[in-house]
Amino acid sequence: MVANVKLEEELNVLHFDVKINHKFQIGSLDMRQKIQVGDYTWSIFMKEDDYVFIMLDKEFPVNIDKFGDNNNYLNSNARKAANNCDASIQALQIFGDDVLIPTRLDLLSNDGLDDYGVCEGDLFGIITHDIYRMNRKNIDISYMATCTPNSTPSGYGSSGIQVIDCGGYVNHYGCDCYDVVRPFCILTSNIFVTPVNKL
Repeated sequence: MVANVKLEEELNVLHFDVKINHKFQIGSLDMRQKIQVGDYTWSIFMKEDDYVFIMLDKEFPVNIDKFGDNNNYLNSNARKAANNCDASIQALQIFGDDVLIPTRLDLLSNDGLDDYGVCEGDLFGIITHDIYRMNRKNIDISYMATCTPNSTPSGYGSSGIQVIDCGGYVNHYGCDCYDVVRPFCILTSNIFVTPVNKL
């Protein structure tokens, strides 16, 4: 009898931990679950250890007309836009930087060159080609650039990036074809969020 009471208490604590006032711990939610963050919806597309990765549901139009002067994400317009667009600013204000985990993006080119190294420390970014390939089934497809260069100056040039087309396949686009971002961020798994039509 005592064991049953203890078990019931533990279950009640667990239930309280994952759901409070229609908010759920993000780590308890399923892949592809949409959550409301200010005026925007984001979707869970990846989980790793105690972290949950979410991506803005749709492309966010920004006032840039090219990825950057070249395809190096480190000093690109795309990087600035991912960190400073309204959707990202609202997410930062709502979550706070104590639960946002800095991103680390490997800028290995599509043809295997590592001229650009990694981009780390930003709270928001755009995904790499490899992140997309590993998580395609959890991502609602739309036109979006990745931060993966097609090649680099030590290869055959710095003019192209890997872009996901609306059909879901990856293409090589020039750096001058760019006017949207679709940022992602990483959250600790124990924060509470508001799901949209919980799966």
